[in-house]
Order: sequence, then structure tokens, then C-alpha cells
Amino acid sequence: MTTSEERLTTLEKTVSLLQKSSSGGIQELNRNVTMLLGMLSSQQLDIKEIKISQIDVEERLNDMNQRMESGFETLEKRLGALESRFETVNSRLDAHTTLLNEHTTLLNEHTTVLKEHTGRFDHIDTLLAQILTRLPEKP
Repeated sequence: MTTSEERLTTLEKTVSLLQKSSSGGIQELNRNVTMLLGMLSSQQLDIKEIKISQIDVEERLNDMNQRMESGFETLEKRLGALESRFETVNSRLDAHTTLLNEHTTLLNEHTTVLKEHTGRFDHIDTLLAQILTRLPEKP
């Protein structure tokens, strides 16, 4: 059996070895935690910048949305006015078309009468030519 002193020495060596090995591990762990804290701090700043950029983008989008809605309202008003004008123009065109159809009918009637008159004049010309041929010549 080993004596107390040998056991104590063995225990002290074991504790010393454990302290050395755990000391290196703790130092490594401390370094890793420090790096993680640095990365976390950097990412926190990045997230803050992203949030600020997001707010700026949202404000711009809201402004664009308001301008587009205002523009669409203006376009709708203008289109309404144009539709009203087109309806007026269409009714005027319909009235002119009706009037032109009436005039065309009158012109067709006049053309028919002119053809009748032309036929009569041709007949009268023929009669006059016959009469002139039957008349004696001047002495």
C-alpha cells in the first residue's frame, strides 16, 4: 500500500496536470467567446443599418405609392372628361351623318329630275332639228 505522502504527491501532480490542461482549454474558450462577442457586436451594427435602410425604403415606397395613386386619380378624371367629349363628338357625328343621308337622298332625287329634264331636252333638240330641216332656206 502506498503511503499518505505518496498519495498526496500523486494527487498534487494530478491536480497540477488537470489545472494545466483545463487552463489551456479555458484560455481557448475565452478566445472563442471573445471572437463571438466581436462578431455578435458587428452583426448587431449590421442589423441596425439594415433596419434603418428598411425604414428608408418603406418611406420611399409609401411616397411613390401616394404619388402613383394621385397620378391614377388624375388619369381617371382626365379619361372621364375624354369619354364625355367623345360622347359629344359621337352624337355630333351621328347628327351630321343623318343630315348627310338626307342630303344624299335629295341629291339622288335631283339627279333623277335632271336625267328626266336631260331626256326632255334631248327630245326637244331632236324635234327642233327636225323642224329646222323642214323649214325652207332663207332667200
